[in-house]
Amino acid sequence: MTAPVNQAKADPWGMLAMERFKEAAKKRGPLTLEERRLLHSHEGWVWHGYASHYILGSRCAFHLGTSIRIQGRWFLVSTVGQLLENGRPESISVLGGGPYDFFETMVFPSSGQDEHANPKYDPGRSLKSVRYPDSITAEIGHYQACHDVAALGSCPSTQP
Repeated sequence: MTAPVNQAKADPWGMLAMERFKEAAKKRGPLTLEERRLLHSHEGWVWHGYASHYILGSRCAFHLGTSIRIQGRWFLVSTVGQLLENGRPESISVLGGGPYDFFETMVFPSSGQDEHANPKYDPGRSLKSVRYPDSITAEIGHYQACHDVAALGSCPSTQP
């Protein structure tokens, strides 16, 4: 299923789709594969299959990483979560100071990619950080951050 041509021109970054998916996820749960395809199939976006930030990212069961090139500038959007204490799924730790900060999305300026297509960025220069209580809102929040960066050519405020 693809968006009609006129809708794609009026909504090039899928923001209308984003709002529909947010509402649907509240009612029924995780995004479908088709919804995910519509949200992250964009030219100039590179998807990474590993945790792209956070010193304990390799111990997180949940991770999304996206490099976005827009207007000649690179950004990295990284989401991690479900930090496994001692590698045991029954003991999940929070990532931040709040009692429900189990997932986190951060946006970084980037200088592109290295020879292995890994993002080059300074982990101390986060432009945006948002935390979430569950994987559904974390996934949607990741896509929202990607669309925000792509639409603006920069990163919006640090508020979710």
